[in-house]
Amino acid sequence: MEFVNELKIKVEELVHFELNQGVSPIELAASIYDEDYTEIKIKKLFECIQCTVQFIDREFFSEKKVKHEYRYIYDRNNYLQEIHHDINKGSSLLWSRAIEREKLLNDIARIASQTDKVQLANFSIEKLSKEARDYLKSVM
Repeated sequence: MEFVNELKIKVEELVHFELNQGVSPIELAASIYDEDYTEIKIKKLFECIQCTVQFIDREFFSEKKVKHEYRYIYDRNNYLQEIHHDINKGSSLLWSRAIEREKLLNDIARIASQTDKVQLANFSIEKLSKEARDYLKSVM
């Protein structure tokens, strides 16, 4: 029964993840009023929207200013897909919806493989929250 409860928790987590759009471009644009933000650009690239946010920060133990640039990539449904951090001509991927989804799906598969097959076959989506049930029914 322990694995069934873990499975329920992970499925709920996946559903909430899929329903959460992330920070919106409008919320990012409102950051321009914050003191350290210097530039915010929003542009359409093919089927995506890219938001670029720049701000100046001071290094620890120094008065040296460092320009940071974050790129937020959205799909056509306005769901955040990736966040990149660009600093000193280098770029790194900070977050990816695809990678996070894959981790959750791998966790669900791992838990399901350790669950008694009878319990797994009797796993009812009715045990999930209404929000999770509605989402799963819409994608099945």
